[in-house]
Amino acid sequence: MKKIYFILSLIFSGNALASAEISIGTLYDYMSGQQSTYLKRIRNQGDATAFVKVAIHEITYDAAGQPQESAELTEGRRALIASPSRMIIPANGVQATRLLFMGERDKERYFRVRFIPVLPKQEQLIKTDTMTTVVNKGNATIVLDFFEECDGRKKNCSTPSKIHLLPNMQKQLMKKSDHLYRFELIEGDKSRSMVIGH
Repeated sequence: MKKIYFILSLIFSGNALASAEISIGTLYDYMSGQQSTYLKRIRNQGDATAFVKVAIHEITYDAAGQPQESAELTEGRRALIASPSRMIIPANGVQATRLLFMGERDKERYFRVRFIPVLPKQEQLIKTDTMTTVVNKGNATIVLDFFEECDGRKKNCSTPSKIHLLPNMQKQLMKKSDHLYRFELIEGDKSRSMVIGH
């Protein structure tokens, strides 16, 4: 069985994450013929949470030995996948992604794995006529702290509580007349005051 080689790179995108310092360790890694998974740890040595996307491209060589890089591998045509493909790495923390090889091993194969800092999405809220849903699309827990349900005048409120939304979980807030929800939305080291309803 043939080895699978990874060429790893970190793409810098301006000051998207000016105070995050990402370290990917070695720039070349490989998966032996007996392996189907490889764990890659990414460190954030900065003082702010880092948001990182993993992009994978396959590299092939033409008859003259010149490398050709494919478009980013997407669902349905991926021999190598990263899980998770988006990471939230706390300040001075470590997050790991697992590279899973699902293709043929009749020859050595080469992939460029890019770790690209990205800005977090400003909203994780889905709004409809009947409800607002808070969705955690990341890979780290977000917190709805001091969560209260109140009447429209904010005079009669429930006892404040703390709700933990694990990755891929959601919290549905039903819309009612003269009714609102308020809480602190905490993502990593960032916090926002939210009021939903009226």
